[in-house]
Amino acid sequence: MSKVEYIPKNYDNLDDPWIAFGAPNKREYEKWYPEVCSICCLKMIIEKTVKSR
Repeated sequence: MSKVEYIPKNYDNLDDPWIAFGAPNKREYEKWYPEVCSICCLKMIIEKTVKSR
């Protein structure tokens, strides 16, 4: 798995937060932004599980 850069929780002060987030548009940003923490946790669980085998 590739390294994920730190994703700050606050993009409210930006005009186009989806650009800083890396989403192609505002709709995708609004879809995935609330899920970032869960996705990162899942990634860490998978990496730990794979390494321990």
